[in-house]
Amino acid sequence: MKSYGWDVVQNSHSSACLTLYSEEGNKKLIPYQGWVTGEAAKKLFDAAGVPFDASMAATKKKGFKSFPLKLKTSIASTNEIEFGESANVVGMIPGVTLKDEYIIYSAHWDHLGIGQAVAGDSIYNGAYDNATGIAALALMGRRFASLPEQPKRSILFLALTAEESNLLGSQYYVENPLVSLEKTAVCLNLDCYADYMRTGDVVLSAAGQSETDNYVIEAAATQGGTVVINNDNSTGWYYRSDHYNFAKMGVPIVIAKGGNKYLDPEAAQAYYEKYHKGISNYPQPSDEYHEWWNLSGTLEDIYLFYGIGLRLANDGYFPKWYDGVEFKKLRVKK
Repeated sequence: MKSYGWDVVQNSHSSACLTLYSEEGNKKLIPYQGWVTGEAAKKLFDAAGVPFDASMAATKKKGFKSFPLKLKTSIASTNEIEFGESANVVGMIPGVTLKDEYIIYSAHWDHLGIGQAVAGDSIYNGAYDNATGIAALALMGRRFASLPEQPKRSILFLALTAEESNLLGSQYYVENPLVSLEKTAVCLNLDCYADYMRTGDVVLSAAGQSETDNYVIEAAATQGGTVVINNDNSTGWYYRSDHYNFAKMGVPIVIAKGGNKYLDPEAAQAYYEKYHKGISNYPQPSDEYHEWWNLSGTLEDIYLFYGIGLRLANDGYFPKWYDGVEFKKLRVKK
């Protein structure tokens, strides 16, 4: 079950659906997979005699386990298979005394390309999602490179492909890492960082999972901000950006972004009333850069991530997963 609308699924899957190619020709994949609308899902549950609303409510409770509907159907489809290549782009600043240990900053450079036209426009530019993350990656790379004294650990900057196609770029990287994942201290993933004003708070998502929480709290404090804890992963955000593939391999991650306590609430209200009221650009052809974008809060968040990475690059510590977190057993003990 996804938290976003059907239009997101439709726009994201109006062209070829991609998967990584394996040596056995992908024979291990399940025979058929796809999406259904909420309305179609309800009809399936009704046909199986299973209460739909109660089942959906159960998915939000801890300990939920999937179950079969015990329905049978016949599906026929015709596929055209094409093979292609895309690239992850990597840059590195070597460390000084701990150069075989790594901090990773990641962002995805892809978007949807040409898709279903909206108001006559079929170019999905992906300015917010995620040219902003790539710009942030370049900004931090420049800042680290200009330091008078380079960090102890190496800094890896990953521009990842095919995030919009089931996180394939990051999946490929963690399955074929350029540097040891055992010695990768953290992944700081930048996804959708633009066009919001300065706030006095930082929302820390997936909190309570690892010691990276402490780094976020302390970095926010240096900016004069406070941290708002968000443990609600029901929106699915945790599972649909590149950081998730790193977590699945045991690498601690950071998910943090400016909140809603604007330093100038009246100006923020006027700004959003003027430019954003009733408008959704995610993911639409209208996701374009505009000169009126306010990047003051964006820069605060980028420098928050910069401070976290800089500290970890110099303190030599490997943040640990907390007990009870499923990713802890995947992490090699330090």
